Amino acid sequence: MGDSRTSVSNGCGGSLEFIGGRLENTPPQKTDPSLLKIYRLYSQGQIRKPQFEIPVIKLDSSSLEAPASQGLKAIWFGHATVLAEIEGLRIMTDPVSSNVLSPVPSI
Repeated sequence: MGDSRTSVSNGCGGSLEFIGGRLENTPPQKTDPSLLKIYRLYSQGQIRKPQFEIPVIKLDSSSLEAPASQGLKAIWFGHATVLAEIEGLRIMTDPVSSNVLSPVPSI
């Protein structure tokens, strides 16, 4: 594959986030994980609901019995759960990997 830095710069060089030879989050991300700061961030009056109707398409379960698409296809089930079909493979993401649905187990 060659040098990974070369392949990244060749593949991402046109991205607006490719700054100074590397990918950067824009705007810069805050790294202070204190709960008070997180609460303040999410209570600043931001619009937290979509301003448009989210389309809902019923999924025919028989489509899951057929082979996966050869191209790229993604079905969003909600929150961070996605069923992706990539080059004939199906991958389902679900970030919940514990019995607790909270970043802090005591909540």
